[in-house]
Amino acid sequence: MTWATISDRSKIPLQELERTEKTTTTKKKRRVGEFDWLLLRKSVSLNGPTDIALTFVDYLDIENRKARRFDQLTGDTLQFIEEIERVASAPVSLITTRFDYRSIIDRRAW
Repeated sequence: MTWATISDRSKIPLQELERTEKTTTTKKKRRVGEFDWLLLRKSVSLNGPTDIALTFVDYLDIENRKARRFDQLTGDTLQFIEEIERVASAPVSLITTRFDYRSIIDRRAW
């Protein structure tokens, strides 16, 4: 997968992705890949998670950057999260909506 594909899907400008998606030390361009459902299933069977943190939902749709509550996420994002929870048998409790420490939707009940 390429950053151009992410840009096309999410509507995040390609220049923004190319500027921010560099490694910390060497400043090389980061790699990106498609979400892997098989890897999620394998990881869940090995680790038995009680909660899941899902990052970069703005890469699914730039509109998610505006969300401050779970119900403000886009419909496609909500469906994606529901499917992750079904496959993992664990809640997606923390969701980041943009690259900022204040942009975390916390769904934990405790």
